This record gives sequence, structure tokens and C-alpha cells, in this order.
Amino acid sequence: MRPISQNDPALRLLLGYLGFIQGASGLDETALRQTIVNHIHDFAALVIGANRDTRQRAKGAAAAARLAAAIEFIGKSFTDPGLSLASVADRQHISPRYLQELLEKSGASFTARVNELRLNRAFALVIKFPDRPVSEIAAQVGFSNVSHFNRLFRNRFGDSPSGVRDRA
Repeated sequence: MRPISQNDPALRLLLGYLGFIQGASGLDETALRQTIVNHIHDFAALVIGANRDTRQRAKGAAAAARLAAAIEFIGKSFTDPGLSLASVADRQHISPRYLQELLEKSGASFTARVNELRLNRAFALVIKFPDRPVSEIAAQVGFSNVSHFNRLFRNRFGDSPSGVRDRA
């Protein structure tokens, strides 16, 4: 046996992936569980020094782990108005283009993902705090432009923040 450095990139990805799936919900589906098990096997093989064929399969596991880590970081940081594709990619030690490809393959672009999180939080805040100004809520959830926020809010929920507040 050989010691594995704690700084080994494959080991860091494996540990990050394990942390992500440990906190994930909805893992009851058999096919999803089997995919996760396959990823873990591929990562373990990569960490201990795999052959060429296994390294190719491990690329899929690495992509899944990087995507999971990026989505988790976006979920924790979406209210930061300075959050960008480049900052998330830098944190994941990958290129912005590669992160963009991973996100698009998963079904939503970076901007769409961040806006959806921000809008959902804003919707809840608009209802929960009826006396708080809409501009303050927009800033709190990460929008720096109130008119852009209002336009996205109306497109997403079919009414302005004030209209949603009045109906609630």
C-alpha cells in the first residue's frame, strides 16, 4: 500500500462528492443509487492508481462531483451580488467554460440557476415581510438592479412583487 496525500485532487473530489451525497435527499431511486455507487468505485480506483480504462470512466465521476460541488456552492452563495461563473469555477479549480458546460448538461445555465434561487427567496421574503421595500428585498437576495429584478420576478411569477404581496 502507498500513502495517499490529502492534497491529491482525486481524493479531494471523492471526499467532496461523499459529503454532497451524504446531505442529499431523494436517493431512494435504485438507478440513482447505482450511479452513485459506480461514481464512488471509479473515484476510489482513480485515487489508488487506476489503469487507463478506469481513468476514462472516472472522468464521468469527476464531472459529477465537480458539478455537485459547484451546485452546492451556488446554493450557499446565491445572495452574493458578486457571484459569477468565474468565481465559482475558480473555487472548484476548473475553467469557467468547463463549469458552464457541466451546468448546461445538467439542464440549467449558471445565470438561470442563480436567478431561480434568488427569485424564489425574494418571493418568500415579499410575502413574509409586507412592509419591507421591494428594492431592499432585491438587494438582499443578490440583485443589484431593481428594474431587472422586477422584470425577472414578473416573468417568473406572473405578477410584480407588489402584486404578489397584495394578493398574499
